[in-house]
Amino acid sequence: MNAGAAGREGWVEEASLIGIDVGTTAVKAVLIGLDGRRRAEFEQAHPTSRPAPGAAEQDPHHWMAGVLTALESFSNAHDLAGVQPQPDVR
Repeated sequence: MNAGAAGREGWVEEASLIGIDVGTTAVKAVLIGLDGRRRAEFEQAHPTSRPAPGAAEQDPHHWMAGVLTALESFSNAHDLAGVQPQPDVR
């Protein structure tokens, strides 16, 4: 156990996975233990501008900011040492 994890509720010690969905309206992320239990969830909307009728634009920097904010949120509340990289399993 990570010494800093002692006594912290929700602290992740075992292998876990993070799923991230960058969708048309928001970045959503979930931290899941290998037992299938959700340890944490995150959602952050990103803006869509409509410069003309029928047109919609988004700034990819907002997508990346959402992903980084999700990871930061998880790492502030959980020990992510057990998170294992996995290939896209679509």
